Amino acid sequence: MIGEMGRDYYLVLEVGRESTQEDIKKAYRKQALRFHPDKNKAEDAEERFKEIAEAYEVLGDPVGKRKELLLLLLQLQLLLLLQLQQLLLLLLLLLLLHMLLLLLLLLLLHGLS
Repeated sequence: MIGEMGRDYYLVLEVGRESTQEDIKKAYRKQALRFHPDKNKAEDAEERFKEIAEAYEVLGDPVGKRKELLLLLLQLQLLLLLQLQQLLLLLLLLLLLHMLLLLLLLLLLHGLS
């Protein structure tokens, strides 16, 4: 899910959105061991470790997981609404162009008669 800083917690833990609490717990342990600053000397290991802990804090709690899924659903709905708005604006533009063509055709026909 998308956290405060725009991170997808499911991607951080490398689990699917349908994963169980046990799957999330296993993934957390695996990622935490992989990026623990005492075991991983990479520059970003500590930051990644904190991201993993944050992801588990949210997804490891069933209520937090539901909230994150609802947040994702709302974000997707917002994106769909924005795309729908763009499509409606394009449709309106096409309608206006069609009306303009009809008006020009009427003027042309009126001028010919």
